[in-house]
Amino acid sequence: MNKNLVISILLFSTFMVLNSCKVGNLFEQGYATTDSKTIQDSLIDLHYEYVLKPDDKINLSVWNHDELSVGSVYSIYDANTVYGRWVIIDKEGYATLPKLGAVKLAGYTLSEAKAYLQKAYGKYLVNPVIEMNVLNREVTVLGDVLHPGNFILEKQQNNLLSIIAQAGGFNFYSDKRNVKITRRVADTVKLYNLDLTQMTPYEQEHILLKNGDIVYVPAKKAKVTDKRVSVIIPISTVISSIILVLSFLKKTP
Repeated sequence: MNKNLVISILLFSTFMVLNSCKVGNLFEQGYATTDSKTIQDSLIDLHYEYVLKPDDKINLSVWNHDELSVGSVYSIYDANTVYGRWVIIDKEGYATLPKLGAVKLAGYTLSEAKAYLQKAYGKYLVNPVIEMNVLNREVTVLGDVLHPGNFILEKQQNNLLSIIAQAGGFNFYSDKRNVKITRRVADTVKLYNLDLTQMTPYEQEHILLKNGDIVYVPAKKAKVTDKRVSVIIPISTVISSIILVLSFLKKTP
């Protein structure tokens, strides 16, 4: 075999292995740490209630009255949104509900909306029992967790640890000192850097997530180091092979 051809193949193999080492992540660049008081005030809010808004997808449950319900949790029938058992709050803030017609709901919290509808349906029913859910609230979990993705906020208050648990929990290399949450506030996007190892159990359990939040769990630097070691070993093998081949070729007449 031609000596130059052998050398070219070996050098190309080395280049390909080295090129595979390139890693980048937007969340790792240029973010300032948010002070602990801001985190306390912004993320730990036990009085937080979601406020209904246009384009929200809701269902309505009226106990023992399927004809007045839309995707009732009390019904024997599946209330899954796939089957269309929900209504949308329109751009003017109204939802069209059985018996009541168009009702202004945007701007109310869920508890306020339920109280309003109990009073409205009270004209036709005796002590109506009403439940309402928002079906389109979700957060995104990215990074070093077992199952990253989008997760529906099924409860009124959803804490960070419960959502990470839904994502499969932290991995071995998860960096709990630098967990990040991005949140849209009015016309700006804020980023909070959390050191979960320095927070009390109370604080950890009461970091509440809101609709649209993005949670990013970075990996520890040790994971990058271990990956590099796993790449260096084959590189060393390739280099050793090159040296052996060159030595052999020099001896070959």
